[in-house]
Amino acid sequence: MNPDLRVAIIGVGVAVATPAIAAIWRTATLRGDTLEKLGDRVEIAHSGLSELALERLRNVQEKTDQHLGEVDGSFSPEFVVADPGEIVSLTRDFESAIKIRDTLRDRFQALLFICKWAWVPAVIYLAGVVLITALCATDTHTRLWRTSAFTVVGVGVLLGAVVVICYHYLHGEITSAELLARPKGVRHD
Repeated sequence: MNPDLRVAIIGVGVAVATPAIAAIWRTATLRGDTLEKLGDRVEIAHSGLSELALERLRNVQEKTDQHLGEVDGSFSPEFVVADPGEIVSLTRDFESAIKIRDTLRDRFQALLFICKWAWVPAVIYLAGVVLITALCATDTHTRLWRTSAFTVVGVGVLLGAVVVICYHYLHGEITSAELLARPKGVRHD
């Protein structure tokens, strides 16, 4: 093989491997950075969602009391025909706040788990790129090696995509819960 071609192949290999090296570098501290950035915010959001759920439960109680009237009062036909649909809606709002609150910490733990293992796809991808570069630079073109190398790269890319999708989904769910928990009129910059 021409030495200039070999240098070009290695150059392309290095260029293709560079994103993996950058990803490994970034993911080395991703869990700690995420914990530092979101840890306290998740706890504050959890408390805020508890407050929101309590507020919504009070709304259900207030509306239920309006529908029931006085307990010792006389019979009133308007209470018999009153539509409880509004109570159902308020109850669903309360249930939604409780459900979001109860899943918030689990989602945060899942996000930290994703952050802990986010380096793995980048290492797999890098190994595949190094293997492909070595195969091309040394004239080793057996079908098994070539297929294996491209499979390793594909697995790395696929796992990387799964990690990125899971990270953004969980981060978005945590942010949505945080926004729901925030009292009206309060902004977080």
